[in-house]
Amino acid sequence: MLTSKRPARLEIGADQNRPTLRVDWVLVAALAGVLLVFFGGVYPLRGYHFPVGPDTPVYLWWTRLAAHDGLSAVWLRPGVPSLVLTLAGSLGLSRVEALAGLGAAGGVCVGLASCALVELGSVGPRSLALRRLRMVAAGVLAGTFAVHLADGFFANLVQAALFLGAVGAIAAGTTGGVVAAAGLLAAGALTHPQFFLLGCGILILTALWTVRRRPTGSAWLDVEGGRILAAVGGGGLLAGAGLTALAFGSGSPKVDTSQDAFLRRAGLHGLLRKEYRGRFIRHLARFVLEVQVPLGGLGLTEIDGFLARFLGTWAVVLVVGVIGSVATGLVPAVRFFAFAFVLPILAALGLVKLGMWIARRNRVGAVVVSFGLVIAVALGATFTWLRAKPFVSRTELERVAVAGRIASATPPGTPIVFVVDTGRRNVSFLATRVNNVARDAVPPGRIRDVYVYVGSPPNYLRGRPTLDGQVLHDAMSRLYLRDILRTGRQPVAFVLAPFDRPFFELARTEGDLLSRGVIELRPHPRPPPAPVSHAGPPDLPPSSGWLLALSALAVLALIGAVGFGWARTVVGTPMALALAPAFGLGGLVLVAILLERLGFSLTGAGPPLASAIAGGGGYLTSFLRRRRVTSHQPHSGPEPPSKVS
Repeated sequence: MLTSKRPARLEIGADQNRPTLRVDWVLVAALAGVLLVFFGGVYPLRGYHFPVGPDTPVYLWWTRLAAHDGLSAVWLRPGVPSLVLTLAGSLGLSRVEALAGLGAAGGVCVGLASCALVELGSVGPRSLALRRLRMVAAGVLAGTFAVHLADGFFANLVQAALFLGAVGAIAAGTTGGVVAAAGLLAAGALTHPQFFLLGCGILILTALWTVRRRPTGSAWLDVEGGRILAAVGGGGLLAGAGLTALAFGSGSPKVDTSQDAFLRRAGLHGLLRKEYRGRFIRHLARFVLEVQVPLGGLGLTEIDGFLARFLGTWAVVLVVGVIGSVATGLVPAVRFFAFAFVLPILAALGLVKLGMWIARRNRVGAVVVSFGLVIAVALGATFTWLRAKPFVSRTELERVAVAGRIASATPPGTPIVFVVDTGRRNVSFLATRVNNVARDAVPPGRIRDVYVYVGSPPNYLRGRPTLDGQVLHDAMSRLYLRDILRTGRQPVAFVLAPFDRPFFELARTEGDLLSRGVIELRPHPRPPPAPVSHAGPPDLPPSSGWLLALSALAVLALIGAVGFGWARTVVGTPMALALAPAFGLGGLVLVAILLERLGFSLTGAGPPLASAIAGGGGYLTSFLRRRRVTSHQPHSGPEPPSKVS
């Protein structure tokens, strides 16, 4: 039925102590534990000291700038910085540990939300064993698939968890689910606006299935499509209000945070499209499409109700989006695949159907085939995750921190220039990475003063670009020199050994070695500095593999605790435990941004206050909801004796 509510077993008043439901609680908790080990275990296994992923340096300096200048400094992307500051302050973690923990916990959130979506979105009668196999398989495959975003793309990862959590809330089929979905979608928009728009597009197309056939005179919220549109509209309005509030403040600096950003700014659109296509071809094998696509096609025959309409729509959008992006090269096709959780969810459902079909003939064969296919799909994600690595090092941060302390003697606004080169073709990747790493280590008040010059120290000192005939190198040298000259101020310039091996020895003749691996080019705009500390930035200390893994556990526990009250209000089943981390992420984003805009700092007492409000509000709402439901239940005791006249 188009106007059907959620099944009776999901009602808040249901008996939560039945043995079947207790097993479901255990299954959800076990799924969370397996995924947490999968994501968090890479840190002690590889002995890493910083979060993995090429975008990690970006989020670290965004967080530092947001702590110093406010969230308006990261206007369109305040979600992850607000989460890192709130998690670090609430749990007593460093920002490095909070970011690593968020990345690992975010992958767990995706798996749990996918598990809940399959359970809540299905309506057909199924056996208890089949229902459990479907939701666990979806959680495992979608959760491990999240490595493609957990590898540094933290905003997209968090937005994906919020999106799947919102869809799970919509699948609950209640007004409370609509309100919760609107909040989660808004938090997703404040985390990654572009993929929020993609998600909204998928939901609006899904809504058309039932809106077009809405019975005359029926209320909008009694129709599935009406509930979807209400959630999208409410989320959009709330996100718009948040972005408007964030528009007032210091403003965000214009920085090329990636090679793609530089190519767009330099007008090298042909090279950018070539890079997109090359990246797609290089990364395609990691998605194991030769296994997932056939299983996903089989999974399409195993969905019904809301789940069928939603996943079917998403599958069409995925195919059209990938074909269009590959054909035009306007957007990176590989990001469509990284966000395509429809693929592992459908593959999981197809895998269960195949396993059940084989089990009717040979149970041992069903187990062997099923586990073999799970391993085949998960291996692509596992190899991707094991190859993930940090793109910032202790040595790099220490060298930049020394330069930053020396440069802090200059007046604010003085450009701090880092001269970089590789002598190879990948200079654009190095230069944009230095753009980010340098901002990770200079004093927070000087983050906006950082510039990069690509080329040799002598050419920099003569105010001319370094041209070697390579298109990317020459374009970057010209553009970045132009950025420096536009400031109209005398810069202070450094050559650091980790970022300019080819010209470091030459720089000795053009400057002074002030510390190991740190040369300041002449002329100095101030007297020679006194000896400075060689330590890295105090607010970004390196951690250890085990501490980063334990941080993931702490972050998951906190966001789960914060979100459980809200999830329990919407879903009165073990699926509340599965949705709790996504609800916790959304609540922390919205409350942290609200408090910060009201004047509360996200350092000191601000983060614990945000966590207390976000979590306490959910438990209070759940209590009031249950009290209201209980008060409206009919009296079930014996009738009073009739009065004899």
